[in-house]
Amino acid sequence: MYLPEKIDLVDDTVIIANMIIFEGRNIVIKGNHSFVYYPVEGQGVLGTALEEAMLKQGYTEEVPKFGCDAFNQSAAKRFVPSCIDNFTFTVDTSGAGPKGDLRNDKQRPRQ
Repeated sequence: MYLPEKIDLVDDTVIIANMIIFEGRNIVIKGNHSFVYYPVEGQGVLGTALEEAMLKQGYTEEVPKFGCDAFNQSAAKRFVPSCIDNFTFTVDTSGAGPKGDLRNDKQRPRQ
């Protein structure tokens, strides 16, 4: 699963995937919701946009061909992500949250 460099959470989020790869170099996941992710086989950071990483490896997406000619050709080249070691990863779930800020609730007079 490929995820963008900046993610804005709009609800509680759980991601379960074999491989989780983030685009960019400075990953920021922001929103006042819960965020949990479980990479089964591994995770990584590309350091660039997915399209750029694919072009660097010489990957071009070919239109699939059908018919007898398709069986005579070799299999399409598979993209293998090359991950970087130097990156930042920030998860910011601060904010009022779905139930509101409890400090504000205590300051309000009860009716």
